[in-house]
Amino acid sequence: MRKIILTMLVAIGFMLNAAAQDRTITGRILDDKGSPISGVSITSSDGKFGTQSDQDGNYSLKVPANVRTLNFSYVNFETINKTIGKSTVINTSLSSDNKKLDEVVVVAYGTQKKEAITGSVSRIGAEVLEQRLTTNISQALAGAAPGIAATTGNGQPGSGAALRIRGFGSVNASSAPLYVVDGFPYGGEISDINTNDVESITLLKDASSTALYGARAANGVVLITTKKGKTVKPEFRIFTNYGLSKRGLQDYETVGTFDYYPLMWQALKNGLKYPVSGIAQTDAVASANASNTIAAQLIYNPFNVPNNQIVGVDGQMNPKAELLYNDFNWFSGIERTGPRKEVGFSVSSKVNKSDYTFSLNYLKDEGFVIRSDFQRVNGRISVNSQINNWLKSGVNVTANFVNANQAAGDGSNTFINPFVFARGIAPIYPVRAFTTTGAPILDAFGQQFYDYGIHPGAVNRPSGGSPGRHILYETLLNESVQRRNSIIAR
Repeated sequence: MRKIILTMLVAIGFMLNAAAQDRTITGRILDDKGSPISGVSITSSDGKFGTQSDQDGNYSLKVPANVRTLNFSYVNFETINKTIGKSTVINTSLSSDNKKLDEVVVVAYGTQKKEAITGSVSRIGAEVLEQRLTTNISQALAGAAPGIAATTGNGQPGSGAALRIRGFGSVNASSAPLYVVDGFPYGGEISDINTNDVESITLLKDASSTALYGARAANGVVLITTKKGKTVKPEFRIFTNYGLSKRGLQDYETVGTFDYYPLMWQALKNGLKYPVSGIAQTDAVASANASNTIAAQLIYNPFNVPNNQIVGVDGQMNPKAELLYNDFNWFSGIERTGPRKEVGFSVSSKVNKSDYTFSLNYLKDEGFVIRSDFQRVNGRISVNSQINNWLKSGVNVTANFVNANQAAGDGSNTFINPFVFARGIAPIYPVRAFTTTGAPILDAFGQQFYDYGIHPGAVNRPSGGSPGRHILYETLLNESVQRRNSIIAR
């Protein structure tokens, strides 16, 4: 019995001695700009113990007491060695290794170092794309690389930019480039691609770069490479961003109500003095007749003075004239400041020769015109495995659920187009209905009616004032909804 107890005590002593010889080293790793580096490989000098830094650059490694140094290494950074000594906390920083910073570009037949490419190629990395809050990835390419002409379409949220890489190749045929995602020609909607899933975009411009794709690449090629797992430890990423959508360039200054009447008085006077047919009137007679009949010509009198006293015979507004109401800004009803909200989640990892990525994204972009918005729910699963030197397998599944609402336009030159109507209507016709004395006309619920030009109790608009039409009311009633659900697997 005594021998057994003695043996146990000796074993415990050895265990305590071994435990005392192990120690845990912790620390944080930053780059030369002070930002944390994730995925840095930290190994002991004998190579038997190792770990990686997390997203915040922190690490923790348990090593025996006989380990004297730690090695810190990361791609495109200089490898450094740190002596442990008696320290249990070792913080360090890694400097960029310019000798290793050879930019790798995805091309039609694989990847190459940029300086080895003889064709015309441009590359845009994820660091550039993440700085641009765009709903459609094609908008992020505007101004991002030389030789690309990007023109915005109709301004509808979710609409893409028209890209021209090799100019206009045809009068009738499309001049759009060929989109290739992870090596496969992409035939879906560009707005379905989540910008946060993209690792890089390579633009192939000349004939030698696009030769592999044949005639389809006559207008250039846009190669999109999606993100994949890089580190053994699963990398989680949660992000959200918020923005506002409003008109970038304000409209030019237009004629106001007090300016419109004198201008129309001058036009009426000129028509009486210099008629196309009939007897011309003298200047004095034409001025008097213009002052007496201008209200009858324009129909609406929003001022507190009689019809024949709005504009004097000198062509100037009556200084006593004041507006009975001030509701002539049609743009204020159709424009707004639309919020843009986006939230996303992703997780990725790489173990041995296999990697996986899962991402989920929700986006809602409301345009600066009422009844225009874009909603998208996007999910992606990617699993890849390098089976051997010549065989690689994988699956990439993307699901998109899109709901887009666009203000009805019916062409660029029709009155149903809100901008055409708001610019074309004279600044004497109110948005809402008023009586001839300036009192608002209300419905049974106390809400003021819209003035569509023929409202009971209000003055009817003349034929030139688009009677029976009201762009704000019609835009609120009209719907142009697009719903699209798609699943793409390859």
